[in-house]
Amino acid sequence: MQKLTSYNDDALYFHHALDDKPNPENFMMHNHLFYEIYFFISGKGAFYVEGSEYPLHSGDLLIMNSNEAHYIAIDPSAPYERFALHFKKELIYKIDPSGTLVRPFEKRIAGKNNLFVKNDFKDDMYSALLHNIINAEPAYRRIQAMTNLFALLNEISIAYNTTEKSEPSGNETVIYSIIRYLNNHIRQPLSLDEICSRFYISKAQLCRVFKKTTGATVWDYITLKRLSAAQDMILSGQPATLASTSCGFGDYSAFYRAYKRHFGCAPTKTSKQHLP
Repeated sequence: MQKLTSYNDDALYFHHALDDKPNPENFMMHNHLFYEIYFFISGKGAFYVEGSEYPLHSGDLLIMNSNEAHYIAIDPSAPYERFALHFKKELIYKIDPSGTLVRPFEKRIAGKNNLFVKNDFKDDMYSALLHNIINAEPAYRRIQAMTNLFALLNEISIAYNTTEKSEPSGNETVIYSIIRYLNNHIRQPLSLDEICSRFYISKAQLCRVFKKTTGATVWDYITLKRLSAAQDMILSGQPATLASTSCGFGDYSAFYRAYKRHFGCAPTKTSKQHLP
């Protein structure tokens, strides 16, 4: 991957990147502490968010909140260029205390209405704002990001409020229902047998379709969501041991290893300055 532009601080992170020959194995399911605005510039692929599939076209924009697991299924036959901007919601609340500009991130059902296409916007202003950030000189990257971010969020809010979105169908609906169930019971004991029985699906079909629509196995997905929930607890000041048991981990040593492997630091070393 070639990073064409990037910026990183404790509340804001973005990068403009290009893969001439993208390797699908490099794009795994993940989520972030921050909210994300993703801008697809070129390539071939589909974006998956919590079981919903979004085929991608140049100029498409997606939004994800901090709890939405997502990944891109990229076609390696074409160069892949994108821009992703991550921000802490607290950054917005300082200037917009009512949270009006982040309602599209916070009021949606997970995995629904993530995608905005060109025709959802009244004009190309959203693209111009993104390119203002992308093309900023190094010394002005943060100020360009901040000044354009609020205007961009306003464009997204207008599009969100005036555009009707379609629902997923077919197998996506089944897997989406399963994913929603997992999220609602993520801190409780879960098993493949129980999931298959509840949703009248075989293990083979569950594993196959789940992998396609999330980019991960069922257990990898559950582990990611439990680790994210535990991280939230730790960042709020809760002890790591309590976070472990509260988020469905029966063994602290297993939790410790999984946490360190995923986040790159021990649970007790987690900082509020943790970046995406």
